[in-house]
Amino acid sequence: MLELVKCTKCGENKPQAEYRKFTRNGKEERRRECRLCENAGRRKRYSKDPEKYKIRQQKYVKENKEEVNATKNVYRDRNRDRINAHHLEWVNGDVNRVKKIWCANSINNHTNRGHNVTITKEELFEITKKSDYCPICGVELKWKQGEGFGPTNPTMDRIDNELDININNIWILCTKCNTHKSDKTMKEFIEYCRMVVEKFG
Repeated sequence: MLELVKCTKCGENKPQAEYRKFTRNGKEERRRECRLCENAGRRKRYSKDPEKYKIRQQKYVKENKEEVNATKNVYRDRNRDRINAHHLEWVNGDVNRVKKIWCANSINNHTNRGHNVTITKEELFEITKKSDYCPICGVELKWKQGEGFGPTNPTMDRIDNELDININNIWILCTKCNTHKSDKTMKEFIEYCRMVVEKFG
């Protein structure tokens, strides 16, 4: 039979699991207030003097870094899906936030692939502000994270593949157009499209 314990605050009878454990004199005990009442009391005390509790928390974190980090890691492991979902919701809540992350990732990816990149994240971000549609096919670019890599996702492309990646030599195309264009110049790409149309159009 499930053992119930009466909360000294709300007076309700609740299972022992609803009361936090603590150690006193080397012995494990449970608090007399249930978790809900204890949390409500903490929120009330915090609201009266939040600065006091912020300073106390900062001091504790500073003095117990290893323990705090270990607790954070355990929490992240247990709640990874929920944390990722919350992060995506936060990111996608602001299109400019999505674009800034995209700028950083695009520059890092091209740099890691050996390209000479002289455009800054700030300069690229200014270009994204004017890039809601693919300049080749006109499709609306999908500025959103967490739904995989599709044909309408934005990609950074060099206008002239013989030159470096700089502010005057890039534009933002949809994945589909960038894939078809590949390493062709625009003149070569136009000739290629004309050839396909003449052959199959």
